Parts: sequence; C-alpha cells; structure tokens
Amino acid sequence: MMSLLPVPLLAELPPKGITVSQWVREDYFAAYLGKDMASFAKGEAKAMEIMLATDDAEARAWVASGKLFLAARAYQAGNKSEAGALLFDEAMEGANRALFRKNPSAMRILAASYVLFADRFPGELRERLYRDGRTLFIQIRQQEGAGLDRLPLHMKGEVLAGQAQAAMKLGLQEEATRYLREIVEKLPDTHYAQTAEKWLADPASAVKGQLVCQSCHEPNRLANRLKAIAAVQ
Repeated sequence: MMSLLPVPLLAELPPKGITVSQWVREDYFAAYLGKDMASFAKGEAKAMEIMLATDDAEARAWVASGKLFLAARAYQAGNKSEAGALLFDEAMEGANRALFRKNPSAMRILAASYVLFADRFPGELRERLYRDGRTLFIQIRQQEGAGLDRLPLHMKGEVLAGQAQAAMKLGLQEEATRYLREIVEKLPDTHYAQTAEKWLADPASAVKGQLVCQSCHEPNRLANRLKAIAAVQ
C-alpha cells in the first residue's frame, strides 16, 4: 500500500544511550499537543529511519502513531473518504506489526495514541480505538503487576489514565469510576488526580475531556539527556 506520507531520507539515528522514544517523542508531541508540524516531520523521519534500518518495534509503533495523527487531521478537515481512510488503515496495519513483537514500549505508545486520538474520529472508528486502547492498557497493567506502583509518575499515571478514559468514553461507568478513584488515591496532587476528581464529580465533563498525556512532554528532555550522557563520557 502506498503511503501518503512523504519520508525525508537520511535522518540521524539515535546515539548510544538514547532510546527510540527519547529520540523522537518531543518532535511528535510538539504536534500532538500543539501545532508544530515541522517538528512532527522531523520526528517522523527519525522514527522511519530507525524502522528501515533495524525494523525496531518501538520505531514502528511511533510511525503508526504518526499516521494515526495524520488520519485524525484528515478526518477533522473533512477528507475522510480519501486521505483519512487510507492513513487510518496504514496506521492500524503498522500498529499490528509492532504489536506482534509484544514489545512493552510499543504497546504503551500505541495504547496512548489510540486513547489520545480517538475523539478526533467519527463513530465506529472512535469506538474501535477506545476498545483497542482499553485492551492494550489492560494487558500492560497485567504485565506490570504489583510493579506498576513503583514506576515513575508518567509511566504509572498514563496506564491508570488510559484505563479510566477508555472505560469512561465507552460508557463503562462502574469500571471508569474504579480507575478514577484509584488515580485520586495513588496520584494525589497531580494533574491526573485533578482531572479524575472532576470526572467523578461531573461525569458529563469527560465527554470532551482528556485524561491521558498529562505529563512528561515538556521540551528539552532530549537535550538534557544528551548533556548528561556527554558529561560521563
């Protein structure tokens, strides 16, 4: 299947000590949570270069996530019958290839992407993304087990938030309430808890709300990581 996405060639590969997500995440989220499409194109080129060079599952998941984002933009622009539908199919095909590897990082990237973008799609596609996102987050939670509580705020918060948001948007109120209360209990004084408390008090506020992607997307994380690596070499 021919992609609609232009792929700049010869993007730089990550240096030693930098994960795929550290290498591309800021570029993607500059567009996901903002409007910086130039940074998105840079991140997409970097992820594509890694995928082509190594067939890395994590890189493949980021490429699929990017295509899902572009599909959402196409649908929102009214181009659902052509660009939107094709990009959505490409995104899900790439996601399935990444998930086949059962790579934990790839699972997290795709689970978060499904739940983050679901509301930007109509009807059946929206429900499909929430269903698939819910399934992935349940699997991630099972893999982490008791270790989930020992993870950093972002990693723990996104799993709990993804479960809560997917359940809430699918109308699984009892399940959603259980997860929201868990967030309030385990993540006090955070953006996650603030939003969870709001949804518990006023479930209707969740209709157009987001609970995922509440942390860990500030700029310069990569630059600071590269400096730290350089300092010990």
